Amino acid sequence: MVNDERNSDRAIAAFMSRVADAHGRDEPPLDPMLIWLRAALERRLEREQRAQSARLLSFKLSVVALGLSGYVAARFTVPILAELGDVAIMTGLTLAAVAPAVWYLGFRPLTKL
Repeated sequence: MVNDERNSDRAIAAFMSRVADAHGRDEPPLDPMLIWLRAALERRLEREQRAQSARLLSFKLSVVALGLSGYVAARFTVPILAELGDVAIMTGLTLAAVAPAVWYLGFRPLTKL
């Protein structure tokens, strides 16, 4: 593995020297390790940005889903339950709270592993 890295470093240095010669540069080529480090840092930054974007999209979709669920509950379920009485309203609200409670207390921590 170390031999492969040394060979690739030499190959990169030789390539950079050929490019510098082709463009008439008199300066010595850059250190291949610095170029590799910069590329690794850029790849890491891109991965972090994609992960952040995915988390933000997930949050936005959750907010939309909760908003739609609240709208449906307010528009259709509450009037039906209002006719049935206080016990039915409390039962309906409790049942409606079960799904978000299971998600946030049970499944959501598992997705962060």
